[in-house]
Amino acid sequence: MKFQLNIEGYQFQTSRFNRFLALLLRKYVHLDSTELKWMRKIVRAGQTVLDIGANVGQISISLSECVGKQGAVHAFEPEPQNFADLKANIETNGIGQVFTHWKAIGDYNGYAEVHISTLNSGDQRTYATAGEGKRKTTQCEMVCLDDFFPKSTVIDFVKMDIQGYEGHALDGMQALLKRSNYPPILMEFWRYGLEKSGSDPAALLARFRQQGYQIYKFEGKTLHTVLQDERLLAQYKKRGYCNLLITPKPLTEFT
Repeated sequence: MKFQLNIEGYQFQTSRFNRFLALLLRKYVHLDSTELKWMRKIVRAGQTVLDIGANVGQISISLSECVGKQGAVHAFEPEPQNFADLKANIETNGIGQVFTHWKAIGDYNGYAEVHISTLNSGDQRTYATAGEGKRKTTQCEMVCLDDFFPKSTVIDFVKMDIQGYEGHALDGMQALLKRSNYPPILMEFWRYGLEKSGSDPAALLARFRQQGYQIYKFEGKTLHTVLQDERLLAQYKKRGYCNLLITPKPLTEFT
């Protein structure tokens, strides 16, 4: 069964009712509107951007509006049904600047087990979920972005939400980020998931600092500067999460 919904002139389909509810929330409650507002401030026409963990494409389509027909959005999604819906949504809406990739993103090239949640189609993981109940698994190609893109490729923005695997993905794109002069990154910060996947959240934040990034945290409709990484780590010691905007320059330069 396919659930369909029109959002701001775009036709979306999804095979899962929980994702349909998420789309309804976005349509009527403007879910993640603060994050979208900042993406639209930062991303410019003609740029090349990444949507890592694209799900069914709602953010990819928003990014496609920002970059325009001369730009490019590379949308990566590892879960097969989500990817099928992503590809269909891009094709149905005739968006030629979004390039879809059925791939997981990490720090090696090969294959990964995708652990599929039947309750939340946004909670597909490329690491074991021991202690959280049994999940079905499927295989997907895993790629390191430093090897995936030609060495001449530079990127201008990264959106990433991959349920705690962000640290591994970042490990695999360090050369790409460096030659792109460390572009802005909007990513989910879920300490529990990062640790569960084998990453060190404190080391992840420290590396951003060493690379000259500034870190901001979304709180409702506002964006706050993260001055002390220790406080952020303590706040999300258990199962909470937040979205971070990580930029190479002050926010005032994007307004």
